[in-house]
Amino acid sequence: MKWNRLLFSHVAPLVRLGSTRPLTAEDMPELEPMLHPKEVEERFRNIPTNKPYRFIWDSFTATGFTARNAILADVIRLPFALGGPIMMKVLLESLALMSVHQATVLHCVLLACGLSCMVIADGIIIQHFYYNALMTHARIVNGLSMRVFRHSLRLTRSAQMTTQTGDMVNHVASDTEGIGEASFFIPEFVQSTLLLIGALILLYMFLGVAALAAIGTMILMSPITSLAARRFQKYDTELWKHRDNRVTLMSQILSGIRIIKYFAWERSIVKEVDAVRGNEIGAFVKLIKGEALGVMLFLSTSTLVAFVGFGTYTLLGGVLSAGIVFPCLLLFMQLEGPIGMMPHFIKNLAHARVAAERLHTFFQLGLHKEDDRVESEKNKPVALDIDKVTIEYTSTDNGNGTTVTKAVHEFSLRTQAGTSVAIVGEVGAGKSSLLLAVLGEVSLQSGEVRFPNLDAHERPRIAYVPQEAYILNATIKENILFGEDDVSEPEIEEALQNSALQHDIQLMSAGLDTEIGERGVNLSGGQKMRIALARAVLRKPGLVLLDDPIAAVDVATESHLIDNLLFGQWKDVTRVVTTHRLAHLTKFDTVVFMNNGCIEATGTLQELLLHSNSFREFYAEQTHAEEVAHTLHVTQTVNESQKTISDGKLIDDEDRAIGSIKADVFLKYLYALGGINRRQAPWVYASLVLTCLLIVILPITQSIWLGYFSDALKSGTYLFEWMKNPLLDIMVYGGIGLCLLAAGYVERVVWMMRATTAGRDIHNQTLRAVLAAPLRFFDTTPMGRILNRFSRDIQLVDDELSWNFESALRSLSLMLGTLVLICVTAPVVILFAAPALFVFYKIQKMYRVSAREAKRINSMARSPRYAHYKETITGLPVVRAYRKEEMFTEKFVDLLGYFQRTFLGSILLNRWFSTRAPIVSGVIALATTISIVFLIDSGSMTAGIAGVVITYSITFWGNLNWCVRSFSEVEMCMTAFERVRSYGAIIPEEPLSQRTEPINTTWIENGTISFDNVWAKYAPQLPYVLKDVNFTIEGGMRVGIIGRTGSGKTTLFQTLFRFIEIEKGEIYIDDNNIASMPLEQLRRAMAVIPQDPTLFIGTIRSNLDRFSKYSDEDIWSALERVKMDDAIRTLGGLQAPVVENGQNFSQGQRQLLCLARAILTQAKIIVMDEATASVDVQTDALIQETIRTEFAGVTVLIIAHRLNSVADADMIIEMGDGEVKSITRNRPTINDSGELITERVVIE
Repeated sequence: MKWNRLLFSHVAPLVRLGSTRPLTAEDMPELEPMLHPKEVEERFRNIPTNKPYRFIWDSFTATGFTARNAILADVIRLPFALGGPIMMKVLLESLALMSVHQATVLHCVLLACGLSCMVIADGIIIQHFYYNALMTHARIVNGLSMRVFRHSLRLTRSAQMTTQTGDMVNHVASDTEGIGEASFFIPEFVQSTLLLIGALILLYMFLGVAALAAIGTMILMSPITSLAARRFQKYDTELWKHRDNRVTLMSQILSGIRIIKYFAWERSIVKEVDAVRGNEIGAFVKLIKGEALGVMLFLSTSTLVAFVGFGTYTLLGGVLSAGIVFPCLLLFMQLEGPIGMMPHFIKNLAHARVAAERLHTFFQLGLHKEDDRVESEKNKPVALDIDKVTIEYTSTDNGNGTTVTKAVHEFSLRTQAGTSVAIVGEVGAGKSSLLLAVLGEVSLQSGEVRFPNLDAHERPRIAYVPQEAYILNATIKENILFGEDDVSEPEIEEALQNSALQHDIQLMSAGLDTEIGERGVNLSGGQKMRIALARAVLRKPGLVLLDDPIAAVDVATESHLIDNLLFGQWKDVTRVVTTHRLAHLTKFDTVVFMNNGCIEATGTLQELLLHSNSFREFYAEQTHAEEVAHTLHVTQTVNESQKTISDGKLIDDEDRAIGSIKADVFLKYLYALGGINRRQAPWVYASLVLTCLLIVILPITQSIWLGYFSDALKSGTYLFEWMKNPLLDIMVYGGIGLCLLAAGYVERVVWMMRATTAGRDIHNQTLRAVLAAPLRFFDTTPMGRILNRFSRDIQLVDDELSWNFESALRSLSLMLGTLVLICVTAPVVILFAAPALFVFYKIQKMYRVSAREAKRINSMARSPRYAHYKETITGLPVVRAYRKEEMFTEKFVDLLGYFQRTFLGSILLNRWFSTRAPIVSGVIALATTISIVFLIDSGSMTAGIAGVVITYSITFWGNLNWCVRSFSEVEMCMTAFERVRSYGAIIPEEPLSQRTEPINTTWIENGTISFDNVWAKYAPQLPYVLKDVNFTIEGGMRVGIIGRTGSGKTTLFQTLFRFIEIEKGEIYIDDNNIASMPLEQLRRAMAVIPQDPTLFIGTIRSNLDRFSKYSDEDIWSALERVKMDDAIRTLGGLQAPVVENGQNFSQGQRQLLCLARAILTQAKIIVMDEATASVDVQTDALIQETIRTEFAGVTVLIIAHRLNSVADADMIIEMGDGEVKSITRNRPTINDSGELITERVVIE
């Protein structure tokens, strides 16, 4: 060890830098090799997880030398910790002898110096324990995080469907940290055990046989420990279950925020979250009371042991001199450490066990076999042989049984290399499952997928585009390159051209460097799909798997993609395409018609039309619709308002407060501690202060009492006659101890209950503020960041902030009490203490400034790796198809390493400060002890009072260090409070209504909609996205809104729902100006079926009727209208499970369920945003028929790229460049043959 690392002096330059300016991430120390995430990865890969405690122990020992050093440092402390009482006994006995001139001043001064040196050495050694323990913690987190990440990359699809994304993120965010706590409680358990044994031996040396009574008392109290352990584990498990439920619910809410906004569910969602939060708070209160009772019982052990030990010693005829009392008292104080920390130890052990069990469950999930085959060469066409493949999905019906559904049954298909295959069929026919089988993403019940023209050691180079395009929170260029590093600029240009992206990119000021928001929120569905197609082009595949790739694009773009990409650039590549668009089937070499998981017919289009009746019926509906659609014309324009991102940046960087926490933040927290009822607040604050003072005054009083009666026993001078009985004196000591225990219990409960109140109130305020935020807030703020406020930050406010706040005030009170005691009894100490404290003040000031900024940087470095992990697991089929597991792993390694680098900076700053605190305290203890030597020599102080003062001067450094550390931790935790509270300042769309009566949702009578000279923009500095829009839609009309991507179609809907407030003009519904209408009333009167279907974890019923407003008959009726009733009955009825994001349903089925949800509302205005893009033509036709027959009198607005979806609409509005280009209406007329026909007439 280098000498400058003994006192962590190598951190001094960072401290000095932090005192001159706010630290940045670049200022943090370079990552030490031992903290690199891959350094310990291999050691954690094969650790058995089936036995929780063995798993925890193996994780601890896997870190190697840091774990050994942590234990070693803790053991080295023992001689200094136990040497203090011995040295104190010798010193007090020498002081007593000095008063009768049997010991010299020099002898006592040397003993005082030795005692102070022990205090300093103990303080420095413990910091090396903390350093190694924290390094061990970081390495455990690294090893387990890497294991979780790599395990996640291999999860089978069925395994993914049995777990939730929120739970998987918790494995990385919480469970690895929980097991990491072993780095503290294992060494501390070893040290505490040895300290306990050593202390008991010393007690026997000091008290003789009486110590056996004390030891017996401790043994009799041991059942309390096991009882507390069981209670802690039970309450902690319950708390984490409710906490996970809340975080999972918040994750779903944030993922589905658009649906929540469209349907104005905010108030109902608040009630739902409040109920879950209430369960969490209830469990937390149980844990608080259990913890407070545990602390009281554990601390009562040391008081009871002292009481029994002193009492037995007195009964056996011993005289309690200062030389006996205060060394024993110091031992009891040291025992309070391990005994008092026992609840914390048990709590962390219980948490670690829960974490170990959760990780074990996760590691038991099914994995794909490792594929060590090499990829075939680029652009090499691959032959495909699917032989009698059967795929089954198993789902559990909420405990009511297991449902097995065959998605594909004995499917066989053989294709030659370089050919094209189109797979068509109704929604739920098994098309997507078949592609996943080719990818190897699903387990086959029987059959086999082969690639005949590849060697056994080869696997095809695949490009896969799912129905829902996988988009990274990165730039457009990073999305299309997807880690491919051997791509030239001309190849990129060609990919953009053939995927119809070139014009879109040109209209973005940052071009390819334009930043795409989370999940591509600032892109249309068509743009996201075309980015995924461009990515597939640059993959240079030999096999292309496309899952309905042209559903979300307009007709012109569809033709471009078919001609230039699918049958242009990819003409020599093997292509397997599922589609609901049948217009281009003539170009495919093979067409496969699927029905209920089976092949109904296969061959060329002509062969299917000739030989398959069912296919002919399926195909007939499309041809008629497209003939009508060809009579329409869409102007080929792209909205210039696509330049909505002026600098190519959408996502706002996370705000980081700089400098000290402002006073108003502390005041806000104190205000929150007082609760909402301000009349009770003064009493609350008084109880907090009173209980805090009591637990400071009572132990000092107890010690002074011991000092007084030990002096009285020696001198024979008593204030009262009854004090002559030593047993009564000890009874008084015990009585003060009981009062102290009761005060400690009350203080802990009062503080934590008030903290619970504060946490509940701040959560409520933040929840309401976030739900009331405009949609642009969610578009510009990563979901992971918002979720972090409701998970990690709320946890810090609930747990650590309150605990550290109370601890800081208690430590400050103890420190001030100790200073007062020292200065009153030995005023000369002020001459030495004042300079030492001034130096300490300067040190702590430099430390706190730097530590605060380092903690903020570390906090901000935490969430990016969680966001990346979540982004990875949501796109696993794409990641694996493109063989990019290592690329995503490397990014995770980088983000984890960056976090550990900031963590290293934070802990080094803490160690730098904490090694200097005992030096200052040692100086004060030395000055105090030497002063006492001279005071006793002069006869101005008794040995008993000297024992009290020396005892507290020895423990002063601990209080001093803990006080500053606690205040620093309060500041660091207060940043979490500050971050959460900052969300309360979000400017709302409209404050959430507090009303309890039902909202009037029937105010719309006709459904007439008028746009009158409407101008709109997304933000004041951005260009207009709607320009002088004028039209009137009569009630009950079916209106199609068409136009190229970015033409302003979706923006119309956003202004109708007031997601965007218009700049000029007016919008009316039934002559009601919507600008003056409450948002909830406006939105609840309409219904929407969005482009991206959103389903929540739960059941079919909870997804269609989240708040139980409708009967089962109503729900079945809605399902029948969208032709999903048979499928739901097959799955087990309305209680059939829906997994996260509805992944156990196809894209089309999810869209149909969303349509059923809208139908249930019985709204007078229904908005469909390309809602039928992912359903087959037959189902689309049925939906259109349902809308015509069942929605008579309802105004239906339909955004469509597919013209046949609106071919028979009463009115069609064509948008372009944010303007209305044309309005056409159907007009009945009679042709030359006398037949009644409908012709389309341009009216504007």
